[in-house]
Amino acid sequence: GKNAKGTRDILRPELLQVLLRLPVGRADAAELSGPTGDLSTADDDVKRGLEEASITLSAKELRKREAELLYEVFVVYLRIMRQRHLHGRDLMGAVLTGLARWGQQVNVELLLEILSELRVVVKDAIARSDEFVALHGLNCALVLLSGPSQALLTDVSWLSDSMNGALSLALPSMFSTHSEGG
Repeated sequence: GKNAKGTRDILRPELLQVLLRLPVGRADAAELSGPTGDLSTADDDVKRGLEEASITLSAKELRKREAELLYEVFVVYLRIMRQRHLHGRDLMGAVLTGLARWGQQVNVELLLEILSELRVVVKDAIARSDEFVALHGLNCALVLLSGPSQALLTDVSWLSDSMNGALSLALPSMFSTHSEGG
């Protein structure tokens, strides 16, 4: 796709959409299923041998690897958000969808950084009359703030002004689309 400057994007929205299919969240399921079979009568050598031969990870190790993977994904998302002027709106849409999907699973410091950058992305989109990115960004912020992060102490006063700005951009196009169909 072409970006805002008319050159080809190196990153494609499809690549970021693949990230939405990451098998994250399986650690809890692995912990619930636990090890298979009754090993209570097996000696230590047999248990150790079975553990070494097992291709499954412990729930703790799986949770650690999922956290590392999500951290790397969010580093990519933040870089794209910070360099939004280099990327098209489809790529930003994919980033914002990913943030909304996985955002509640990152640590508080990273979540605060994401929310801070999200504020800039939304305000910038409103200034450029880009209701797609503005509304996607607002949805993302509301999803992030609706989960465990409800207890975050952060300034979200920008949300109401941004919501008004984004809706004032989107309503005329929604009205014209609706009236053309009728």
